[in-house]
Amino acid sequence: PSTRNTESLGYLAQGTRIRNPDVGGLGGHNKIHSRGLTVHHTTAQLDGMQTDNADCDFCGGGKNLNPGYAAEFAMSTSSNNADVQTGGFRINLIPREGGNTQSGNAYIGFAGIHLQGDNVDQALKDAGFGSGNKIVYNEEINPSWGGPILRDRIWFFASARMTKRYTAIANTEWPDSPLMREALPDLIGQQGISEGWGRSFGLRLTGQVTE
Repeated sequence: PSTRNTESLGYLAQGTRIRNPDVGGLGGHNKIHSRGLTVHHTTAQLDGMQTDNADCDFCGGGKNLNPGYAAEFAMSTSSNNADVQTGGFRINLIPREGGNTQSGNAYIGFAGIHLQGDNVDQALKDAGFGSGNKIVYNEEINPSWGGPILRDRIWFFASARMTKRYTAIANTEWPDSPLMREALPDLIGQQGISEGWGRSFGLRLTGQVTE
């Protein structure tokens, strides 16, 4: 499994790098760049329209482009056209369009703590490395649907995406302190957790003015 985020898809292009490899959906949102350039030269677009910060581009992190909304992703790693203000990695989501037939699809993904191995052996524990990164709970629901509003004239396509991610952080644990004993005593000694979630919805209307 993977996070199916912009960075995980962009990482498939030759010459790209991300901050943390997405192994089994652990990656979450990463910063992506290409060919020696920084994340300041990376651009995310939706049908040619820039979706990230025009002042800082991808430096704020990943953008949650909905893969269920996409007909295709167009990527380039250098030598962008004049409509792209930077010269680094660019990913452009081309939205799908509805047609005269009602149709749809859905992606449902899940991963839990019991669906993975543990490569922290006794030698690592003896060296002071107590626990590794691991998935606690990941889920994604991504339905899409399209069809006619007025046959041969107006069509729609819509897609929603909901994600949750809970990742245990390597070699961390909740401390034993007076505050923890009072507020969250059950967590003392347990591994630290990073939580992330995302929501997105897209609707595209297309029409034909003349026959």
